[in-house]
Amino acid sequence: MRVDLPWTVSYLDVDESFQLKPMALVRQMEEAAIRHTDLVGLSARDLYQEQGLAWMMYKIGLKILSLPAYGQELTVTTWSKGIKGFRALREFQIRDRDRVLARATSLWLLYDLRAERLKRIPGEMAEAYEIEAAHALDWDLAQWKPDADFPCQTTLPVTTRTSDFDLYGHVNHAVYIDYIDTALATTRGHHTWEGEVKIAFLRQIPRQVKRVDVLIGPEQETEMIGISTQDTVCALAERKTA
Repeated sequence: MRVDLPWTVSYLDVDESFQLKPMALVRQMEEAAIRHTDLVGLSARDLYQEQGLAWMMYKIGLKILSLPAYGQELTVTTWSKGIKGFRALREFQIRDRDRVLARATSLWLLYDLRAERLKRIPGEMAEAYEIEAAHALDWDLAQWKPDADFPCQTTLPVTTRTSDFDLYGHVNHAVYIDYIDTALATTRGHHTWEGEVKIAFLRQIPRQVKRVDVLIGPEQETEMIGISTQDTVCALAERKTA
């Protein structure tokens, strides 16, 4: 089962050049994933309020071919590529009428909020999705293990805001992208998001955290970026620009 989510890029989605902010791109993919969950009868609201469960993005790989612009009419398509054990694979494609603008593959985990631990995905939940073998990106995120021990060239502290946190009380996945974007804009000025990026969300950032540090490695063909709270690495990103 593929789910299509129409999307017109709004004024609040773009930067001063009227191109899409990377955070808005990830937000729309999350919206499409939630829509899919609702359509198969596994309401995200019911999972949270009645069962104390939530889907958590663990890793995502993005290939941005061209950033959309203000007013552009797009379609975000998502589908399940497989669910086994603790892991659920989900694919995304963002396109306008004539071309694909971005592709993404992601790995999700089911989290028990009450027990504060991962939960094996029940068979009946896995069966609710119609699995498609097609992939948006032929990347094996399960085997990708980013190296936290990279040379840090620049560290930028970022103060968290109330709006950063989702209804589960943790920093939303898309906000991690915004932290990285903020750090790159502050330390390097003009930068592009067209290219490839992989992100692993290693630790949740809870509401009581008031500051995170964005660690930026040397600017090169493949660059490493980390997000940490004190001595805890919460996310690692590997970026290749076009």
